[in-house]
Formats: sequence, structure tokens, C-alpha cells
Amino acid sequence: MRKNIIYGLFDPRTDLCYYVGKSSIGIDRPLSHLTNSHSKEVNDWVDSLKSIFVFPKIIILEETDDINNLIELEIKHIDYQCKINPNILNKQHYSEYIKLKDVYVDLIKDLEDIGSVIKNNRILHNISQTDLANKTGMSRSSISEIEKGRNASIKSVLSILKEFNKLTGKDNYINKHKERAGY
Repeated sequence: MRKNIIYGLFDPRTDLCYYVGKSSIGIDRPLSHLTNSHSKEVNDWVDSLKSIFVFPKIIILEETDDINNLIELEIKHIDYQCKINPNILNKQHYSEYIKLKDVYVDLIKDLEDIGSVIKNNRILHNISQTDLANKTGMSRSSISEIEKGRNASIKSVLSILKEFNKLTGKDNYINKHKERAGY
């Protein structure tokens, strides 16, 4: 089983962290930064190290079984590393996380309530859990867990809501909260 991790990319010459990230796929995500990061800043930094035949150290900062708190843990570690190294490459994203933190918290709370909405919609549309699972590419047991308000990822819920033609309403909800956060 792959662990959910918070990791740091450290300069081996100074032992300072220059990037904090999260992964639900174990070590594969941090390793990807060594060849092709999603961040131009990280790519440039890694390339500058490579030019002198040095590679970043990947250090696992924390492991968790709970995927739902990865964002919170990442924010905590970015905050801590920013205090040690003000030149951390994703500190600008840290301020965005802080702005959106309340939005994420609201969404997670709503995921607990949305299980009953999904169940009621499924029954209203006369669709079995098995049929809904087949239409969304999920297992029947996943649908059951989501309807009980457990193990509901945003991606899964949006997939189900899309199936019920409810995606537009959820998008409006998200946009309303983004506006509240200053986006």
C-alpha cells in the first residue's frame, strides 16, 4: 500500500528545504521533480544543481493514512520551512493555500452532507448503486461509502454529481467560496 506523504526537496550543500509537496502515490511524486517538475521554479532549481553534478535530497517529512488531511499537513510544513528558509520555492502557493483553506474545509464538511443528497438523487432517478457505479467507473461499495458520508473524495463526488447533471450547481458553490477568499 502506498503511503500519503509530505516531502521536502533539500539542497544537499546547505540542508535547506526549497520545496514542500504532498503525494498520495508515495515516492513517485517527489521523484518526478528530479526529471520534470510541474513547477518552473523547481525545474530551474533542480537544473542549477544538476549543472554542478548535485541532486536535491528528498526527505519524507510526514506520513499519514488519512488522505483528507494532506493539504493541512502540507500547509503546516510549508509554514515551518518558510521560517527556516525564506527562499522556499513554493511560498507564494502557501499564501494561496491560506486563502483557500476555509474553502477546502467547507467542501470537506459538505462532502459529509452530500452523501444523503447523492442517495436521494439516485433513488429519485431510480438508479441502483451498481448502475451508478458502472456509469461513474467506481465500485458499488464506493458508492455506498459515499452515500454514508465516508471516503468521499471531491473527484468522486463531482463525478457522481455530473452523472446527475448537478455539476453546475456545485461549480457555482465553489465559485462563491473562491470569491469570498479573494479570487
